[in-house]
Amino acid sequence: PPQFARATPLLWVSAPGAALKSFPGRYRSATLCPVPSERGCGSPALKATTYWKEHQENILGNTMQSVIALLNNLVACKDSNMKLLYEQGLVRHVCDLFTETATLCLDVDNKNKNKMAAALHFSLLDILHGMLTYTSSVVRLAVQAQKSGSGGDTQAAEDLLLLSKPLTDLISLLIPLLPNEDPEIFEVSSKCLSILVQLYGGENPDSLSPENAENFANLLTSKEDPKEQKLLLKILRRMVTSNKKHLESLKDSGSLLQALEWLAPAGGSSADSVVASLALEILQAAGH
Repeated sequence: PPQFARATPLLWVSAPGAALKSFPGRYRSATLCPVPSERGCGSPALKATTYWKEHQENILGNTMQSVIALLNNLVACKDSNMKLLYEQGLVRHVCDLFTETATLCLDVDNKNKNKMAAALHFSLLDILHGMLTYTSSVVRLAVQAQKSGSGGDTQAAEDLLLLSKPLTDLISLLIPLLPNEDPEIFEVSSKCLSILVQLYGGENPDSLSPENAENFANLLTSKEDPKEQKLLLKILRRMVTSNKKHLESLKDSGSLLQALEWLAPAGGSSADSVVASLALEILQAAGH
């Protein structure tokens, strides 16, 4: 389709109806086939055999920028068979790319690569958000169908949750991105984080590391928008109430407990009753 061709100038696009395939040079081991093709890809699929050791030096190169642009279009395209893309490796592919670009973005000692990685990483955040929104909508519809007694394909939702589960590995990377100076990075990162904890709770054991607890503490005291504070508190509440390890991490984090006390009614600092109530609820869960 034309939208793929526009976004991926380095990928060879065959005749209408055929598949996108064949990366140049050493990336030729990867094949992306989003549409049926007479050239051998009979269904929408993502087949990636990727040599990440080779990619590491070139993650910011033109080829990988084109790959990420293609993935963005695949996820955004309403006609994409997302479940099949998941089955063919989209989740792991995005996890690997996200991890590499996030590591560069968080590398304070390499400002040049940091700036270059930021734009690329924002595209990956969009991809991640699109994938999570899709998964969440399928699960929500299945739950609603169950509650209404109309049946619904719960197995499809369960399968999708299982296929998407590796994305929980990204929780511990999303939290350090929240303090980013770019408000859009905070917005999309927090939305991704919110959906992940809604779907999987505190599945990632490293989510509330001492560093991430400190990030939460700083954010809760620096953010002035009650809407942003509420989102952060809901994420934190879901994490600590679904995993005892995270609850213990909260109890051990003096700075985070102090931030919650500052927002709770006793501190008198919060003008928003919902923010104060959420902070108090988390403190009570921690035995304070």
